[in-house]
Amino acid sequence: MDCPNCGAQVAADETRCPSCTVPLQVACPDCGAHAPADEDACPACGASLAHATETS
Repeated sequence: MDCPNCGAQVAADETRCPSCTVPLQVACPDCGAHAPADEDACPACGASLAHATETS
C-alpha cells in the first residue's frame, strides 16, 4: 500500500506512515471500526468519517 500523503510504500498493518507520520487509519466516531484515513465513510456502518479520530 502507498501513503496517500507522500506516496511511500507502507506495510498493510501500519497505522502511521513511517516516512511522513501521517495517520493511515482512523476510528469511526459512530461504531469504532477502523477505516482507512482517506475514506469519507465508514466501511462498517456508513457513518461520515469527517470527525473520526486517529487509531493508536
